[in-house]
Amino acid sequence: MEKENLLRIRGTEALVTLGPSTLSWSFHKKPARRHESISVSIPFNEIITVQKCHIKQEETPENVPDINFTVYHVSRTSSHRWSLKVVTFTAQDTQMAHSWVQAIQKKIIQTGDKRPKKLLVFINPYGGRG
Repeated sequence: MEKENLLRIRGTEALVTLGPSTLSWSFHKKPARRHESISVSIPFNEIITVQKCHIKQEETPENVPDINFTVYHVSRTSSHRWSLKVVTFTAQDTQMAHSWVQAIQKKIIQTGDKRPKKLLVFINPYGGRG
């Protein structure tokens, strides 16, 4: 099942695709001299969770439907270092946002048998960065 829609990320329109093993998006930037396409792809085993969310803005009334959802995923900075990344998508309507959340959650559950069941974390109490 492949799903594809135009969604917004930080105010920029992006083509978001739900593939068999990845969630990916690409948006086109138009610099002054040439056209560039920026693409991002996240494997489902690196997605932690997805949630519907409401972005609070000063001029937004309280009864506005939730058209935003947030994907939390890990980004591998080196072979043994991971960092948490957050991406918030804005759909065109509530139904589209809900269907995206459900589809991503279904894919996370399907890849659940490949996720680590235990995670060992070392904390150095005496040192820090630098």
